[in-house]
Amino acid sequence: MASSLFRPWRVMSFNLRTAAAEDGPWAWQWRRARVAAVIRDYGPDLLGLQECLAGEQADDVRAALPEHEFVGIPRGGPTGADQEMAPMLLRRTRFRIAETGHFWLGETPDTAGSRSWGADYPRTVSWARLHPIEAPDRSLLFANTHFDYAGDAPVAEAAQLRRWVDGQGTEAVIITGDFNLAPDSPGHRLLTQEGPLADCLRESGETAGSFHDYGREEPPLALDWILASRTLKTLRARVVRDPPGTPHASDHFAVVAELAWADTATESRAGEAGVAPNARTSPV
Repeated sequence: MASSLFRPWRVMSFNLRTAAAEDGPWAWQWRRARVAAVIRDYGPDLLGLQECLAGEQADDVRAALPEHEFVGIPRGGPTGADQEMAPMLLRRTRFRIAETGHFWLGETPDTAGSRSWGADYPRTVSWARLHPIEAPDRSLLFANTHFDYAGDAPVAEAAQLRRWVDGQGTEAVIITGDFNLAPDSPGHRLLTQEGPLADCLRESGETAGSFHDYGREEPPLALDWILASRTLKTLRARVVRDPPGTPHASDHFAVVAELAWADTATESRAGEAGVAPNARTSPV
């Protein structure tokens, strides 16, 4: 059983916009410091990124977050230099890492770089089996992904992810990602209304979207989610909009959630917990 001193986990999902894009004033070299500031201001214990280019962009992320373990693989496989990845970062002071792995979304999940169902690109799931430091007898599975957008791929990938979650037998699961699906879409229902996971943003009443295309998509589309087992309680969750008048950090806003074991959530909210080490004390 977790201690009454258990601090909720801060979770973030953030599509960085690949450094390979020729975005002019929004090129990675002009955004990297803003991206780092968004992440550090929230102080996530579990961080899922999308469109992180292997090489310089991934190196920048590692340098900005030295207290986190970086787990990820290029979508073309371990030799795929200069390809996008969907890595996860794990705060070492909050978790003992028992096991990590990756698989590809498609009909041959163990084949690096494979794709199916009309997908334009190979897509991965990276995962880590964790034991929280405050509750070492309990287990948590954290996964991060980036679904494709083409053809039947998003819904088929949601069905594959659902089957994988159902087969884990883990006490709790948290999944971050850019799902390229709308809330209440068939893929969303597969994972939430008809599945074992809850959409943390919806649990908190957040209806704002996250993909804004550098302000050109209005209202923003709700493509980025944080999903969690119902053995966990969503204390707070929201979309992190850029402050008015400041340049965008990415073409997506980050989404964040604060989670605790459902059987310790009341205790967790009662104290000063919920702020990760080195994070500012602003609300989620």
